[in-house]
Order: sequence, then structure tokens, then C-alpha cells
Amino acid sequence: MSIHVKDINVMRNIFTQHPNSINEGYFQHMKFAGLFGFHMVIGGFACLIHAIFPFLFEKTGSNLLLKQTQEFIERMPVVEERVQLISCLIDKKNQRL
Repeated sequence: MSIHVKDINVMRNIFTQHPNSINEGYFQHMKFAGLFGFHMVIGGFACLIHAIFPFLFEKTGSNLLLKQTQEFIERMPVVEERVQLISCLIDKKNQRL
């Protein structure tokens, strides 16, 4: 079984297509996505502990979520509709106050 140049290009493309679409290299994207996932896991653990012990980590999960959301939006080349929905929800909430 031999590997053809075409097969290598297809493999390279599936690993770089998404990072390139958001103006990042493969390793740059790997670093950001890995740290993003790590912080999500830490936030998840904090929320689980908070669920049992409500006096612990009272704002840790929400603070991490907001920080991650801000970093995510700042890195986007174009603000997508799914993200604009967050802004609309905030505006509606503020109008009720």
C-alpha cells in the first residue's frame, strides 16, 4: 500500500482548512483551542463543586465563561450570527431594567 502525494495533500488540507479560514496557522489554532478546552474543563469542575458546595467558587464558572467568550469574539475575523444573538439577548435584558 503506497501513499500518494494527492493523499498527503488531502490530509494536510483537512488539518489546515479550518485554522486557515480564521486566519490562523495549525499550531496557533492548536494552542488556542487546547487552552480554551482546558479552561472549559476547569470551569466545569468549578461549577460541579459549586453545585454541591454553593459557598465555593461562586463566580468562578461564570467568570471563566465570560472571559472565554470575550477572547473568542476578539479572535473572530467576522462576528457570526450565532454570536450576534448574544448581543441581542443582552440588549433585551437591559431594556427590561
